[in-house]
Amino acid sequence: MNEPLTATELHQLRTDKITEINYVDMLQLNLRYLLSQGMYYYDPLLPLLFNLRGKPLTLNNHPQFKSLFARILPNDITYKTGRQVAKSASNGVHSLLLARWTPYTNILHLTPLYEQIKKFSANYVAPLIAESPVHSWFVTPRSNRSILQRSLRNGSNLFFTFAFKDCMRVRGNTANILKYDEVQHIDPSFFSIINQTLSAVKAGIDFSDEKAVEEANEPLIASFGTPLTFENTLEQLWETSSQGEWSLVCRNCKYENIPSLREDLDKMLGPRERTKKVTPETPGIVCAKCGGYLYTREGRWKHAFPELRECVQFRFVSPDCFAQMSLVMFVSKVIEKIWLIGSSTEPGTVTVTANPR
Repeated sequence: MNEPLTATELHQLRTDKITEINYVDMLQLNLRYLLSQGMYYYDPLLPLLFNLRGKPLTLNNHPQFKSLFARILPNDITYKTGRQVAKSASNGVHSLLLARWTPYTNILHLTPLYEQIKKFSANYVAPLIAESPVHSWFVTPRSNRSILQRSLRNGSNLFFTFAFKDCMRVRGNTANILKYDEVQHIDPSFFSIINQTLSAVKAGIDFSDEKAVEEANEPLIASFGTPLTFENTLEQLWETSSQGEWSLVCRNCKYENIPSLREDLDKMLGPRERTKKVTPETPGIVCAKCGGYLYTREGRWKHAFPELRECVQFRFVSPDCFAQMSLVMFVSKVIEKIWLIGSSTEPGTVTVTANPR
């Protein structure tokens, strides 16, 4: 029997442009082996399965999203994001990965408006499937490809719906995973009704069989949104979470910087006048303590309430938020905008919450 291939070797096969049929065969033979080797995060598999704008999809520029692709996730997660931080793309990739890996999994996506769910289904999920180097591994010619439902070859389904004034159209759906988008506009009184779509996940399981209970998939609720005011559904989730931050440890003094208005952001902006151009090597943010350069891709999570394991929230700054802006541009375009719109988080930041409802 031939030795299993590593993720790097599989990626090399892809770059060698072997036929899709041969690549799919090699992928299926090696995926289970890769996952059995103690792989805690699925992100090494992403460039093997997905393309984004014609190139293999990676998290090199978005390391903070690596937590989304962990093997073990809290049962309730919320992503509190700014604009243009790859939220929708990561959401779509995560759904396809979970649905394809676990047969007969139903994932329900919900937004307040039909136009929003239509754009997510047509502009994000559909291209991820169509442009995948293993397109035939995800779907068959007979798979349902409508806007409100996309089926995969293993019996899994991605459903798309909306609820703004009421949630009547959500009734009747059965899901293993429930994902809200633009959750800041969703009436929190709907949660108790919509979440019942997950109530049949473990129906029919013999609870006296410990192995069956252990292997059964736990329901997952994931919410995505941008807080536009201090008072909305997303802010309620933040207030009851562990309030994790994407902190940046200085290479020089080892001080842990947190780029939020409540912590170190004003000092991290550094002096108003710079002698060096803002580049990835000389970024636009500095240590609040010693003034040394900070590199957002080297950040790590720090939770205000780490004891809330089932109520975890992460907030982090987009890697390119500062690298492409001078201090004056950042203050005028970002800081002033925060106070004008009354937002409680900075544009270009992302927060992830796991919050029991």
